[in-house]
Amino acid sequence: LLNKLDDLGLAERTVVLYLSDHGLTLGEQGIIGKSRSRLQYHIHHVPYMIRHPEGNRAGDRESYFASTHDVAQTVLSFAGVRAPGAMNGEDLSVLFDGREPPERRYFTSCYANYLLAGDGRFIFITDSEENEPELYDSREDPEQVRNVADQNPDKVQELRQALIDDAGGTLPQFADEEVIGG
Repeated sequence: LLNKLDDLGLAERTVVLYLSDHGLTLGEQGIIGKSRSRLQYHIHHVPYMIRHPEGNRAGDRESYFASTHDVAQTVLSFAGVRAPGAMNGEDLSVLFDGREPPERRYFTSCYANYLLAGDGRFIFITDSEENEPELYDSREDPEQVRNVADQNPDKVQELRQALIDDAGGTLPQFADEEVIGG
């Protein structure tokens, strides 16, 4: 794609966003694919790259918890279009102007009836009815093998609250194929 943009003379005026909504496990801990109950690092840590037309910040990395919710705001901003007020997400184009988007201390996600929140070190996983919460310390246990929820109740509560806040005040409740309440 990038070579074709160069060949067509479009690279200097085209922003490219490359990202994924989720990853896949490829046999880690005996799981292949995307497991609802084992939202491993491979599932939630995915590429999110922005190529600026002028090569600004080429090769730089950010620790910001970017989200698919940020795509529309970012694309509209690069196009010079003001985003409508009802949109959520952040404008990541500000990173190319030397500014920072608003702080995002946590990332949250959901797959089927499983919910996930993290802060860069700890990963919290629970189901929508909050049965058997799991907490993993990705610094001490990068493979997410040892559930440390019992030893860290304050961190469990903090990340649980991040989920509730991102969900708008109540955790969603799921049936087999749909959200049934929130």
